[in-house]
Amino acid sequence: MDPLWYLLQGKDYAALLFAAGLGYLAGMFVPHGWPSIYVSILVSYHLFLAWLLLTNERKAAVPISAFYSIGTHLSCMTIILALGLTRSFIPNFDLVCCCFAGLAFFERNWLFRDV
Repeated sequence: MDPLWYLLQGKDYAALLFAAGLGYLAGMFVPHGWPSIYVSILVSYHLFLAWLLLTNERKAAVPISAFYSIGTHLSCMTIILALGLTRSFIPNFDLVCCCFAGLAFFERNWLFRDV
């Protein structure tokens, strides 16, 4: 069974696929190569993260400062962009890279975790 099934709801799967599709399309409008890969990763990640944050039903147990949120986001973006460097090792990377947006689920849970 898919391990994400327990973590994501059905509408979140649809939003992930929609964000990945829009990220793929956005990557087609920039020059081929690294810019295309990073645009598709960043667009799909941020669209899916926005979806997860806007549809979140939980409240943060502890008030979160803006610096903590920014630091968490920058850390997650570092991981996402480092995954973009695996382009030469993964076949059909232009399709796979949009699925990195699934890591936005981790960022949302990190920001709204129970202490």
